[in-house]
Amino acid sequence: MISGSFFCFLVMSRCPKQIRRTLMQRDDVLCRAALFPRFIKDGVFDIETLMRFSTVEEDSHYAMSVGSKFLLRTSDGVHNYGCAAAQIANDNFREKNGRDPEPLNEAVHYLGFYELPFHSIKDVRGRLTNHHLSVRWVPEHGQDAHFQVELWKTVPAGARQLRRDRVAARGFLSAYLTGFPERHVCNSDRSIASILNALELPTLPKIEASAAEARGA
Repeated sequence: MISGSFFCFLVMSRCPKQIRRTLMQRDDVLCRAALFPRFIKDGVFDIETLMRFSTVEEDSHYAMSVGSKFLLRTSDGVHNYGCAAAQIANDNFREKNGRDPEPLNEAVHYLGFYELPFHSIKDVRGRLTNHHLSVRWVPEHGQDAHFQVELWKTVPAGARQLRRDRVAARGFLSAYLTGFPERHVCNSDRSIASILNALELPTLPKIEASAAEARGA
């Protein structure tokens, strides 16, 4: 795997202390991990729940974690990234609660990933009224391939309008999401593999079809 510092060297002559520029290839693909039960709404798979932004700063800054397919290289690389994300979530639960999370209820389980073309960020950005949409390199927990899709409030507006804009961003991005998810069971989940493999991970349209629909073609 290319280290974050070397990748930065490839793209820029030097890396500033706080990276504000997207270090990503134009034809890169963003990988969104399907972490159960985080994509479940009312008991079923929900694409917009899968694409939900986390709050960084209330009413002004929101983020969604993704991996760079360019840096992760292969599906196995993405699977390793997804298993690590689930492990981090479960370790955080243990630290907070002093016990192991209950499988299939409290624990987070990685099942596979969906893909989002990098160009979709620019396409969706132009359709938002009150927010700026961007991708930022945020290596964390030893994962150089970790990026964040970020929403920043740019225009003052009422709470209802801001929420409507954020929901629109999630919906537009969801229209670009694609994939026939390759099922994967992490080593820590082998004992419940049959249950996890029975959970729904629907096939989504190809990138070309999704992009055309999102553009209103």
